[in-house]
Amino acid sequence: MNPPQPPPRSPHYDWEEDGGTREHAARFLIERFVSVINSYEEWRAPSFTATLYMLDEAPGFAMVGFKSTLGDGRIEFSIGHDGWVLAEIYKDDDLWRRAWCECAYEEPSLWPDGSDGEDKDKEPAARMSKRCWWITFWHSWGWPSFSIEAAGLDD
Repeated sequence: MNPPQPPPRSPHYDWEEDGGTREHAARFLIERFVSVINSYEEWRAPSFTATLYMLDEAPGFAMVGFKSTLGDGRIEFSIGHDGWVLAEIYKDDDLWRRAWCECAYEEPSLWPDGSDGEDKDKEPAARMSKRCWWITFWHSWGWPSFSIEAAGLDD
């Protein structure tokens, strides 16, 4: 796979408006993802189910393992270029997808590697609920066509 390619603009974080730094906001977003993973291990989509578990965690970094009906792998979260949160998804040991994450408002937004980072029809490429209980990938951005929800939760 090519080297990581974040959107060309800086990420937006609502915490920056309160005087925080972009790095602090990115670290907080990673911690937010981890807290949800620790609370809700099973995630469901129309075409698969996944169980998530922690492999490693440090300030500004987390590695989450998953076992799913589509295969096993891991997601590595780190702080990438210009304060973007980089999520690299591996199936088995092969890099499968990259996403760049930000949280301009209550709901985190995700952008595919190499995207322009600009909303289309007022929607980001993918969006998570404010409690990170669900995530929707918009098919028009080249994501797989599915939505994921933490098991039995509504937001």
